[in-house]
Amino acid sequence: MFDGGISQGVRCRYTAISSPRTARTFSDESGDIPGLSHQPKFIDQQHPVVTAPFRFVQWTPNETIALEADADYWDGAPRIQKLIFKVVPDSATQLIQPQTGQIQVMDGIDPNDLPMVERDRSLKLITVEGLNVCYLSFNCEKPPLNDKNLRRLIVNAIDKRDLVNAVYRSAATVAKNPLLLFVPSYNATQFPSLHRFSTPSPDPPACSLWRL
Repeated sequence: MFDGGISQGVRCRYTAISSPRTARTFSDESGDIPGLSHQPKFIDQQHPVVTAPFRFVQWTPNETIALEADADYWDGAPRIQKLIFKVVPDSATQLIQPQTGQIQVMDGIDPNDLPMVERDRSLKLITVEGLNVCYLSFNCEKPPLNDKNLRRLIVNAIDKRDLVNAVYRSAATVAKNPLLLFVPSYNATQFPSLHRFSTPSPDPPACSLWRL
């Protein structure tokens, strides 16, 4: 989904492939197909069409999503008969769920809880490459950030390794570019160094970085 904050020339609205059979079965009285919304009252989310080895059973907003094994799945039914995704919005109590046996798998662990998970013999920590890239974006169309030299000063003032150690507890790596390591088009070549200005500014930015 691309929308908002992106150049008009490259952005597009949310779109998806709908099942004609589902549309005919669950369309409203006017014949319209409800969609383009993320509210549970819309039929496209109450009756999702999936191609995975599980069938949709029930969605309780802000609580759970229940799935069951599809015995007719083309590659064979999964060994897990029932799968429930539970929403735990309070980060302070998330880790209590697997520790007390209320859930069996947890994703998105708070980096501050990693040492506790590693010490708990009843838990097993599995790490994989993340799917997110944390970045700082600038509005380059408005001053003072329309000055590329000021943007470079800000970038160089941020120690990425300190952020990785302090915020992510070393459970992250400093990115070289916006793509992830396992993406086929990833290029290990780092962007040109920002420590050297290609064209010195005749009028250096006269503002404090601390005020930004």
